[in-house]
Amino acid sequence: MPEEINKNTQIKRKDFIYDVFISYRRSDGLYPTYLLYRNLMDNGYLSFFDKVSIQGGMFPPQLTNAIHNSKDFILLVTPDTFSKRIFKKDDWVRQEIETALKTEGLNILVLFLDKVNYPKKLPKEIDAIRDCHSEPIGDVFDVNDYQKRLFNRFLVSRPRPKDCIDYKGRWSIYEFDFTNESERLKSQGSRYDDENQRILDMYLDKNNYTVLDVGCAQGYVTRQAFRKAKYTKVVGIDISESAIEQANKNNKNSKFSFYQLNIESPTFMEEMQGIMKQKGIKGFDVVSCFLVLHHLTNPEKALENLKALMNKGGMIIVRGSDDGSKISYGDDELIEKVLKKSYSLEGMSDRNNGRKLYSWLVHEGFNKVKMHCTVTETSHMSYEEKLGLYKVSFAYRLNYFKAQLIANENEQTKAEFNEMEDLLTQLQYRFSRNDFWYAVNRFVCVGFKK
Repeated sequence: MPEEINKNTQIKRKDFIYDVFISYRRSDGLYPTYLLYRNLMDNGYLSFFDKVSIQGGMFPPQLTNAIHNSKDFILLVTPDTFSKRIFKKDDWVRQEIETALKTEGLNILVLFLDKVNYPKKLPKEIDAIRDCHSEPIGDVFDVNDYQKRLFNRFLVSRPRPKDCIDYKGRWSIYEFDFTNESERLKSQGSRYDDENQRILDMYLDKNNYTVLDVGCAQGYVTRQAFRKAKYTKVVGIDISESAIEQANKNNKNSKFSFYQLNIESPTFMEEMQGIMKQKGIKGFDVVSCFLVLHHLTNPEKALENLKALMNKGGMIIVRGSDDGSKISYGDDELIEKVLKKSYSLEGMSDRNNGRKLYSWLVHEGFNKVKMHCTVTETSHMSYEEKLGLYKVSFAYRLNYFKAQLIANENEQTKAEFNEMEDLLTQLQYRFSRNDFWYAVNRFVCVGFKK
């Protein structure tokens, strides 16, 4: 094992952008990597974490550039890191390691989570990773002096002043690949379809509209909302590779096209303009953003970029949700307990975004901004309808705790998962009772580009 890093090491590369590049396996390393990223940023190390910058597809040049422009490279090793995928040449983790090993002067540190270690065999192109310095990181959930000492001893980078790092601190652990998430989104979209059509038809009474749907998921809502003939070219984008695969597989109409794209990527505008040129679209007449903004680190910046892609007079329609609009009676405060438990989890998205939509659109310079609010309540619903409302409103929250449990199974994460599962089981029973009442307000905001 190499000796402790010499802080006077001369690195020949210039113009560093990042202190640390973090490489990890998404299948079981997403949540631990976010916590490592947070620990690094909180301690003054400007770090590259792809979840908040780029996503999916072929190995992007931004990753290569980020590795080349970092002083340190951390590989976080989880049980899946060296799975069979590592032997595929297009595997992201393999390409990141290979790029790091070829980068002159780059300091490489390997961190093993729990009791994970190297396998007996690795591709020859990355086998030299075994010779790099490695350390056990133990419980990545525990922000302690050990990790700080580890950063100080084995990273070439030096901590920056806190005011030099633009760190939002909020990040969404949400993944399209959550259990049953595809079906939940489809059910949710069906519930909102009549409302979407009513609002769209209220403002759009001409023909030949070009549309950009942001956060299209598997394309179901996109195809439903813009199925009418007046929408002639519809582009759907989503951050999830598997969602876009489903969208393209299920698409039978040539007016729709779906692309994997991250709206918060530094290259989003460049990539989007390339798609528009390919489709012969100079600007969009309609931009839809249904239940997306609460997952973003900087929603107002995203709105600014979307506005730049719109034609003059174009309309933006944004749907949000707000836990503060949920009211009930007869649940013994179970809903309040479920919401409070949800907020305690790292990576929970902004669940109070609905109230912010109007101000966000006004601040970004949209004109004629209007809010449309619709109340859904259970007094007239059948048992099946109430159960469906429970599933799209609450049941999915268990997936966040499942992701935490998969990422780092210990007594604490088991207890948190079991507690949330018990609360949701009780709440589902309440939804079945005749004396229980629940109501929620849905928020849609519309604005126009001057």
